Parts: sequence; C-alpha cells; structure tokens
Amino acid sequence: EKQADLSDKGMLFGCDSYPNKNTYFTGSMSYITINKVNELKAKYPDFYKCSSPGASEAKGSVITVVLIPGNTDVENKIRKMAGVYAKLDKRVVAEFKGIQIAITEYKVKEGGEEGVIPLQNITPMPHYLIEELDYAEMDK
Repeated sequence: EKQADLSDKGMLFGCDSYPNKNTYFTGSMSYITINKVNELKAKYPDFYKCSSPGASEAKGSVITVVLIPGNTDVENKIRKMAGVYAKLDKRVVAEFKGIQIAITEYKVKEGGEEGVIPLQNITPMPHYLIEELDYAEMDK
C-alpha cells in the first residue's frame, strides 16, 4: 500500500544488491539526504570519515531502506550502483523517484505451491518502490 511519493537525492553510506530472484526486493541502501550532506560538509568537511568529529552527527542522519525496482532498468541500476559503491574509492550519490510503500502481504511460490510469508518476518525498514534511479561518483 502506498505511503508517500518520493523524490530524493543522497550520499550513500551503504548499498547492497541481492542475487536471489525469488524476493520482492533487489537491494538496500543507507544514505544521507543531499541537503543534510551539504549542511554537514559546511561544519565538518570530512564528516564521512569515522575519525571526523562530524561522524556521530552523520550517523544519526542515515536513512536505511529496502529497494524494490519498478522496472528492469532500475533493477540493473541498483545492482550496478551496489558494485560501484563496493569499491569505496569515492562516495556515491544516488538520485531517485518512486513511492514509499508498506508491505501488507508477501506470497512466494516454491515447487508449484504458494505460501504466505508472515508479516513479522519482513524487515521493518522503509520500502521504496523505485521508478527512476541515477547515481554518480562524488568527489570528496
């Protein structure tokens, strides 16, 4: 069920993609909105480093979400973005549009049988259905 429209941009502090095609999501990401990034950079230019005095403030601003692709192009971009992020030689900024949804039911088919996954087994993280996604490496 739809909870809110999304249009956001943020610096990644975590990004994973999952190879299992039998799940409703492709990955997850942790990010800080670009407005907060700019605010932190003004006070602590190296806020993204663990040794920075701004690191604790940055940690409190991280948003972690489940990524559900709205189409194949977005699914491929999520996987590629996770690969770029994994290199960690530069920061990655993602810009995305979609909707925040609540999972109200999750069914799976295995061996021709359909089963329902109990809702308490679904992560409590926000779920983003991503319809548009772009990302780029960011200079420090």
